[in-house]
This record gives sequence, structure tokens and C-alpha cells, in this order.
Amino acid sequence: MFLSGFLPGFCAPEPRLDAGVIEVQGKKMRLEIRRHPQARRYLLKVLSPELLALTIPRRGSVKEGMRFAQSQTHWISQTLLRQAARPTPLSEGWHDGLQFLSAGHFYSITLAPAPTGFSVTTGLWPSFLVESPERIREEIEKRLCSTASAQLPPRLHELAAQHGLTVNSVQIRSQKTRWGSCSQQGTISLNWRIIQAPTPVQDYILLHELMHLQHMDHSRRFWSAVEKVCPTYRQSEQWLKSHRFHQLWRIAPESS
Repeated sequence: MFLSGFLPGFCAPEPRLDAGVIEVQGKKMRLEIRRHPQARRYLLKVLSPELLALTIPRRGSVKEGMRFAQSQTHWISQTLLRQAARPTPLSEGWHDGLQFLSAGHFYSITLAPAPTGFSVTTGLWPSFLVESPERIREEIEKRLCSTASAQLPPRLHELAAQHGLTVNSVQIRSQKTRWGSCSQQGTISLNWRIIQAPTPVQDYILLHELMHLQHMDHSRRFWSAVEKVCPTYRQSEQWLKSHRFHQLWRIAPESS
């Protein structure tokens, strides 16, 4: 979480940046102060229950930045409460029984000790070795990304040809909040996590980005074009809304 504040006026740049400390509800929190030449305002971010980050724009000052941070103790306190209430992410310590999606199907992880670490079986690929359970996610995501790189670009070009469109280039990326994007230059970027969705949903995302080659917005004309090439797009949109990135894995099978 971060908060921003506009500069109150011109201030000469500080010769150096330093760390600070502010008090929030009787608890001292360390403040890392950074300067960013492209920042247009003061930015405050809660990194952990003990650490804050303050970004100062090129024409800002440490003094004004500290004043801004100290004025936001209520926001900091509320942010800490929200962060504490969040469920523990699945990014560490993957284990037996945890499941992940691929092409719309859940696959379970089976972990067994091995002479050089741990053997991981998923039912999707041949068993592979990891040094520790903390490496399971990294290895599985690497394989999913490889699958996405092999399958998504050819499918995108195939769909483009069907609709008389030309894609200049395709990139497989790891966007944090987007399934894909299309640039004015005709470059389409696809999130590797698309490969975890059911095939019809994968096609919808690819068609969605292809339609941006004709309409670089989300106007009525754009959605009309989407519906023409993908009449069931609303069902795919619903799937995407109910399967955010953090829901592409689950700890245990759902009750039947």
C-alpha cells in the first residue's frame, strides 16, 4: 500500500538522503528515504510492520517528506491492520496436497524426500527434483511459463490469421495485474498465467488483445468487435473475475 502527496512548493534538493524514524501508535517505525527523479509527488509505502519507504521527487526535500510521512500516521495504522488481516500468501513453503491450475484443471503436488533434496510429482510433467520446498513454486511457474511461451504465440498468430489481422510481435511476460496488453505498434504482451485458464478463456484473452489492433480502447465498438469474434466472451470474463492471480492455486481440494 502506498500514499502520495503533492509538493507544497519548490524546495532545493538535499545533498544526500538519510533514514528516519516516525512513531505510529506508540511504536517506532524505520523510514527509508529515497529520491526518484521521475516522481512528481511524495510517495509513502508500508513495506512491513517495522519499515516504511518514502520517495521524494527531484525538487522535494527530506524535511518536507518527513513532515508528509508524520501527517499520515492514521493511514499507516489502518494499512497495517489491513495487511495483518490478509491471508498468508502461498509464495513460500509449498507442500503436499497444494494444487495449481493448468488449462483449467487443478493438479496436486506430491512431495517426497530424495537423496539430493525433494522429488516433486504433479501429474502434469515427469517428476523433478528441488533443493527445498521453498523452490517448488519457482520450478512449477518456470514450467508453466515455458508452456505458455510454446503455445500462446502460435495460437495468437493462428487467431489473427483467421480474422485478417497482423501481429508485429508477441511477448510473454509476468504482469502483476493484467492478463495482456496491446501497443500502438502492434506488439501484444501476454501474461504467462493465461496458460492456467481453460482453453476457451485463453482464446478469449487472445482475441480481446487482437481486437485492440482495431480499437485501442474499451469503447462500444471494441466490445462489439469482441462479441463478433467471441460470442461467449461474457462467460470468459466471469471466469477471469472469479479467478484472480492469487486464486490460481489452492491449499486443498474444494468439498464436493
